Amino acid sequence: MDRQKVLDFIYRHQNISFYQPVVFIQNIMEIRGKWHEATKELAVMLFHDIVGKSVLDLGCNCGFFLHEARRQGAGRLVGVDHDVVIVKLAQEINNILGHDVEFMNEDIVNFHPNENFDVILMMNIFHVLSNPRDVIDQYLPFVNDKLIISCDNNQPISFDSLNIGNSFYSPRSVGTRRITEILKHN
Repeated sequence: MDRQKVLDFIYRHQNISFYQPVVFIQNIMEIRGKWHEATKELAVMLFHDIVGKSVLDLGCNCGFFLHEARRQGAGRLVGVDHDVVIVKLAQEINNILGHDVEFMNEDIVNFHPNENFDVILMMNIFHVLSNPRDVIDQYLPFVNDKLIISCDNNQPISFDSLNIGNSFYSPRSVGTRRITEILKHN
C-alpha cells in the first residue's frame, strides 16, 4: 500500500462525513466513521469464519465490511450501492488497499445477481427501502450459507414469517443494532 496515496486520499476527503470507517492500517491510518469502534467490532464478530467464502454486500457504502472480510481471508467480494459518488469512493479505497473487491452502482431492489454467494450482507439498509421483507425474499435464493441483516433495534421488522424453508434465524443485539443471521440449511 502506498502511504502517499493514503495521505492524499485522507487530505482530499477530509471534509466528508463518512458513514463507515475507512481503515487503511488498523488504528494507525483510519478515517473515523459514524459508530466507528462498534462497526469495527461488529466486523470482527461477523467474519470469524469467512475464509474462502464469497460475500455480497448490499448497500455496501464505501466497502468497509468487504475490506474487513478480505483481511480475514474471504474469497470473492462484491459490493452494491445506489450512490454513484459513494461507489467511486469505494473503488478508490479498493485501489489504494490493493484489494480485488468488485463494486457496482445499482439499486438493490432492481439488482439481480447472476451467481450465489456464501454470505450476503444487508447492513442498515432497511430505512431506505419501501418493503424490506420483499428485498430479503428476493435475495434468499442467492444465499449459500447465511444472510446477515443489521438494523436499528427500534425498526419494526419481524423475521418470524419469512419464507426460509429449512433455514433458521438467530437474532441478537449489539449495542443499538439488531443483528440477525439467517442460516441456510440444504
